[in-house]
Amino acid sequence: MPKMNPRTLKDNNELYEYLVQLVGNLERGQYYDLAEIVNHASRFASGSASEFMHEAQLALERVKKEQPKLSSSENQDVDAVLSQIKESFRKIGGA
Repeated sequence: MPKMNPRTLKDNNELYEYLVQLVGNLERGQYYDLAEIVNHASRFASGSASEFMHEAQLALERVKKEQPKLSSSENQDVDAVLSQIKESFRKIGGA
Protein backbone atom coordinates (compact mmCIF):
# COMPACT_ATOMS: atom_id res chain seq x y z
CA MET A 1 0.00 0.00 0.00
CA PRO A 2 1.58 3.34 -1.00
CA LYS A 3 2.29 5.84 1.71
CA MET A 4 0.03 8.88 1.55
CA ASN A 5 1.66 12.24 1.16
CA PRO A 6 1.08 14.67 4.00
CA ARG A 7 -1.23 17.57 3.30
CA THR A 8 0.17 20.51 1.35
CA LEU A 9 -1.72 23.79 1.46
CA LYS A 10 -1.65 26.34 -1.35
CA ASP A 11 -3.20 29.26 0.51
CA ASN A 12 -5.07 30.39 3.61
CA ASN A 13 -8.37 29.23 2.11
CA GLU A 14 -7.05 25.69 2.17
CA LEU A 15 -5.77 26.23 5.72
CA TYR A 16 -9.27 27.30 6.73
CA GLU A 17 -10.81 24.25 5.04
CA TYR A 18 -8.29 21.99 6.76
CA LEU A 19 -9.09 23.48 10.17
CA VAL A 20 -12.83 23.00 9.62
CA GLN A 21 -12.21 19.37 8.62
CA LEU A 22 -10.03 18.85 11.69
CA VAL A 23 -12.80 20.27 13.91
CA GLY A 24 -15.15 17.61 12.53
CA ASN A 25 -12.60 14.86 13.10
CA LEU A 26 -11.98 15.98 16.67
CA GLU A 27 -15.70 16.20 17.40
CA ARG A 28 -16.25 12.69 16.02
CA GLY A 29 -13.55 11.52 18.43
CA GLN A 30 -15.30 13.44 21.23
CA TYR A 31 -12.37 15.81 21.73
CA TYR A 32 -14.73 18.76 22.13
CA ASP A 33 -12.30 21.10 23.91
CA LEU A 34 -9.68 20.68 21.19
CA ALA A 35 -12.35 21.04 18.51
CA GLU A 36 -13.37 24.38 20.02
CA ILE A 37 -9.75 25.58 20.11
CA VAL A 38 -9.29 24.72 16.42
CA ASN A 39 -12.69 26.21 15.56
CA HIS A 40 -11.71 29.43 17.35
CA ALA A 41 -8.54 29.62 15.24
CA SER A 42 -10.53 29.11 12.04
CA ARG A 43 -12.57 32.23 12.83
CA PHE A 44 -9.46 34.36 12.22
CA ALA A 45 -9.53 33.45 8.51
CA SER A 46 -11.34 36.66 7.64
CA GLY A 47 -8.73 38.82 9.40
CA SER A 48 -5.08 39.39 8.67
CA ALA A 49 -3.20 36.47 7.13
CA SER A 50 -0.42 36.50 9.73
CA GLU A 51 -2.86 36.60 12.64
CA PHE A 52 -4.83 33.71 11.14
CA MET A 53 -1.69 31.63 10.62
CA HIS A 54 -0.51 32.43 14.15
CA GLU A 55 -3.84 31.31 15.67
CA ALA A 56 -3.82 28.18 13.50
CA GLN A 57 -0.27 27.41 14.63
CA LEU A 58 -1.23 27.76 18.30
CA ALA A 59 -4.27 25.52 17.85
CA LEU A 60 -2.35 22.83 15.97
CA GLU A 61 0.45 22.87 18.53
CA ARG A 62 -2.20 22.32 21.21
CA VAL A 63 -3.59 19.37 19.24
CA LYS A 64 -0.08 17.88 19.03
CA LYS A 65 0.49 18.42 22.75
CA GLU A 66 -2.82 16.86 23.81
CA GLN A 67 -2.30 13.90 21.44
CA PRO A 68 -5.89 12.92 20.69
CA LYS A 69 -6.32 9.52 19.06
CA LEU A 70 -6.17 10.58 15.42
CA SER A 71 -5.35 8.35 12.49
CA SER A 72 -1.77 8.17 11.30
CA SER A 73 -2.58 10.29 8.23
CA GLU A 74 -4.37 12.88 10.39
CA ASN A 75 -1.31 13.14 12.64
CA GLN A 76 0.91 13.51 9.58
CA ASP A 77 -1.37 16.28 8.32
CA VAL A 78 -1.10 18.18 11.61
CA ASP A 79 2.70 17.94 11.43
CA ALA A 80 2.79 18.93 7.75
CA VAL A 81 0.52 21.94 8.21
CA LEU A 82 2.48 23.10 11.26
CA SER A 83 5.71 22.84 9.27
CA GLN A 84 4.22 24.88 6.43
CA ILE A 85 3.04 27.61 8.80
CA LYS A 86 6.45 27.79 10.49
CA GLU A 87 8.19 27.91 7.11
CA SER A 88 5.91 30.75 5.98
CA PHE A 89 6.81 32.74 9.09
CA ARG A 90 10.53 32.06 8.52
CA LYS A 91 10.26 33.30 4.93
CA ILE A 92 8.77 36.61 6.05
CA GLY A 93 11.02 36.83 9.11
CA GLY A 94 8.09 36.65 11.51
CA ALA A 95 9.00 33.85 13.88
